[in-house]
Amino acid sequence: HEQFRNGLEAARNAVEYTLTEAAQATALSRPTIFRAIKTGKLSARREADKSYRIDASELARVFPAVSVNRPD
Repeated sequence: HEQFRNGLEAARNAVEYTLTEAAQATALSRPTIFRAIKTGKLSARREADKSYRIDASELARVFPAVSVNRPD
């Protein structure tokens, strides 16, 4: 059970970006990030409030040449 609990804690601490944060972190526009999500190039989770959450590793995978900065 301890290993499972540690895995859940790690998942909660994973860096995720909103659409705006992802755009700021990559120095790209919000429409560019949104378009990448809509075309399936970038995977993102849709929240109940209709916002998006993008995992930092996914953002770096799709836009590797861009320096990805962590949100504050």
